[in-house]
Amino acid sequence: MTLLKYLLVAVTLASWVAGQLLEYVPHLSEWSFFVTAGCFVAVLVCALSALIRRKWYAFATFSITLLAMCLPGFGLTQPSDWLQATGFRIYASPIEEYLSRCRLVTFVEDGAEQKVGECESIATSSITWIIVIYDTTGQFVLPVARRTQGWKSAMGMLSSPKVFAESEGRGSYIFGNFYSIVIRLDEMQGG
Repeated sequence: MTLLKYLLVAVTLASWVAGQLLEYVPHLSEWSFFVTAGCFVAVLVCALSALIRRKWYAFATFSITLLAMCLPGFGLTQPSDWLQATGFRIYASPIEEYLSRCRLVTFVEDGAEQKVGECESIATSSITWIIVIYDTTGQFVLPVARRTQGWKSAMGMLSSPKVFAESEGRGSYIFGNFYSIVIRLDEMQGG
């Protein structure tokens, strides 16, 4: 295999890793998606070309690269989740400063002060956004039946209260007290 093909594989894997690290970084996440998608298509074309020409070593190299990029689609999400959490930790550091930009709602539950809030909206397309949520109770990823009324009331003060308080199985844990949810334009309050 030529040096150019090795370079394509290296750039493709590096772009995938960078895309995962930049998932929660506004503007860069969209740019990294297009770079990764372009590299993916180039590797796919090279894999098909190697298959047609019966270049088995090249085909195996390109196929392993494609497989590594598609692992989350097959249910193996731990590597991408770890990379995304690591990228968010770097982006949101220092956490106190990042939290100061969040729209937080404070409420009391079981005698303890809790906070929920909306930290950031990151456009993933013209109709979808990733919303970063801060929740000290962890109820954001619980089933709706296990969420308390106080938590639901606090979430009702945010931009899309129905989606945040009533949707189930859509929230994802990032790290610490941070969570994310993908929301569509028609789900936004007033949408």
